[in-house]
Amino acid sequence: MAKEQAPRKSVYLHCSSVFTGRNARVRKTKSVRKLLEKNKHSFGTLTNEYDLGTICNVVKELLDAGVFESASKAQAQFPELFQSSDGSWEESEPSDFEATKSEADAMEAMISSEEENIKKPDVLDPKISQCGKSDLKTANGRTELSLKCPTIGSRTLNLPPATLVTPTLHPLSLPYKTQHRLLTIIQVILEECCFDFGRLWLPEVLKARSCECVESIELTRWTRILVRYCKDLPSWATTEIPGVSFRDVLFKTHQIRHTAVHRQLVSVCKVEKMIESAASLTTVLKDTSRSKNIRLIQREVVAKIKELKRVQNELETKMSEKLTAIASEKSFVR
Repeated sequence: MAKEQAPRKSVYLHCSSVFTGRNARVRKTKSVRKLLEKNKHSFGTLTNEYDLGTICNVVKELLDAGVFESASKAQAQFPELFQSSDGSWEESEPSDFEATKSEADAMEAMISSEEENIKKPDVLDPKISQCGKSDLKTANGRTELSLKCPTIGSRTLNLPPATLVTPTLHPLSLPYKTQHRLLTIIQVILEECCFDFGRLWLPEVLKARSCECVESIELTRWTRILVRYCKDLPSWATTEIPGVSFRDVLFKTHQIRHTAVHRQLVSVCKVEKMIESAASLTTVLKDTSRSKNIRLIQREVVAKIKELKRVQNELETKMSEKLTAIASEKSFVR
């Protein structure tokens, strides 16, 4: 049963990005095969061990069971992919922009409250001269209001500069479900990469550990094995990356497994670094096919992150402009 479950899990992880939305409701074998052929880059590493027909049959089984269509059914099939020590991520996650939008809504509410609190007196004391226009200076996310000092009679009031802190949206991150699935897929790709490298260059090591399949050794264990035994391999077994040691390349991938297993939500900057670490490992181990797959994933993720950053910057600019306008209006009615 364990042998049967392993490819089903691998197929689910590799093909979940293909069979989403309308594709998750496909049931005809011919249509399934057509989608697989069209999106071969998403599961190219699977074809090293299984032919397209075998993959198609497993995908068809998963589709018939509704695994791609329902997160609860997927969790029932593969509980280890969804299990959380604190249960904090079991419910469905928000859409890509929902987290940013909720922050923006909160900021809008705060601004509305600020606007309501501005009290304009019916009659201004004629003895108090009206302040001139305020000079606004922005630096490092802080807006300074340099007000011209008002006078009461012949006396000038010295007002300290008011400082307005413009709120910043939370550090940008992907929806947790997307992040977890992404890092889990990358972890599987790297474990496959290491296993194939081990079969080619370290067969005796695998035999001594009774490792017959990819699932036998997890990523962090692979890094220790490779650090220990690769120093005895010929120089052409691996590729050097200028300025980065072989050991550093290996251990930088630990964060991928750690983040996925411990259900940590991290910023998009950290996700980008983890994907780059994964690409570096496939390059060092001379796995051209998997390196190409990682780079394809990287391009898609970077494009998505750019769009999220654009939306975040627009929201922050809008909030900053509104808060500056409110602060300026307040300065005239005090």
